[in-house]
Amino acid sequence: MLFTTKDRQQTDYIVVTPTNSTPSDDVDLISLDRSHRQLGFISFRYHYLINRNGKIEQGRNNKTHGQGSKYYNDNSIFIALVGGKSLDGTSENNFTPEQLESLEVLTNLLKESYPTTQVIPSKQLHPETLESFNHAN
Repeated sequence: MLFTTKDRQQTDYIVVTPTNSTPSDDVDLISLDRSHRQLGFISFRYHYLINRNGKIEQGRNNKTHGQGSKYYNDNSIFIALVGGKSLDGTSENNFTPEQLESLEVLTNLLKESYPTTQVIPSKQLHPETLESFNHAN
């Protein structure tokens, strides 16, 4: 199933989610874009990706709908952090200091453009999911 992109009319949330990859996985925007397209998405599902070294990569345009959550795509910007899974496959908070620093910089910049947004972990949208990341405003 292909998803078309369209512009969001409002932005209520900045949603932070892990890629659910291990620290040894070589994950970048190109590989995730390819993977997401194979799953039927039109492109990389999120607006931003923060790599293990803290590099921020732009995925979707900020004004475009994301594809990070069935019920929140039309009012959220999505940021994915590479990591979140241990070598044995369980959820693990294994994000680097560089990633967390970049996340803080990026969310602060986004909040300048969208001052009324809440920064939330994707687990808050879907409590039944196993997730390694928790972020407060």
